[in-house]
Amino acid sequence: MAKNTQKNQLESNKKARKKYTEKNFKYQSICFKIEEIEAINAYCENHGIAKNTFFREVCMNAIGKTIE
Repeated sequence: MAKNTQKNQLESNKKARKKYTEKNFKYQSICFKIEEIEAINAYCENHGIAKNTFFREVCMNAIGKTIE
């Protein structure tokens, strides 16, 4: 029986998280002018919001849905 070490647990968690992400998420890239992305970065930093959360919230609000 394999030793149940913290390192093995971390590896198992990484694999499980990766599998979940691949099954449930897709990535989308978008382009901004430098000054636009700098303004967005500053806004997110000043409000303590992750950029991914900011973009998801703005997009979902635009189509009348909320982040689940």
